[in-house]
Amino acid sequence: MKLNAWFQCINGCSGIHPLNEIIYRCPQCNELLEVQHDMDLLKQLSPDEWKKLFKDRVGRHEWPYGSSVWGKKEWVCPNLDNK
Repeated sequence: MKLNAWFQCINGCSGIHPLNEIIYRCPQCNELLEVQHDMDLLKQLSPDEWKKLFKDRVGRHEWPYGSSVWGKKEWVCPNLDNK
């Protein structure tokens, strides 16, 4: 499963921007951008499967899963390469 997330205008303007693009405001209306996730892909795992995945990562020192927020990488920045 290849998860995806992107920046999108909070006003719904057209256009999406990759998370690795340094951009803070919508180029069309100058409003803020928010992170959007492909929810259909996230729903392919059940809540119990997500809980198990995240629980199994606790205490690991393998990058990028060593910190609490990156242990949930799929929900934070799924496009980030693990290498």
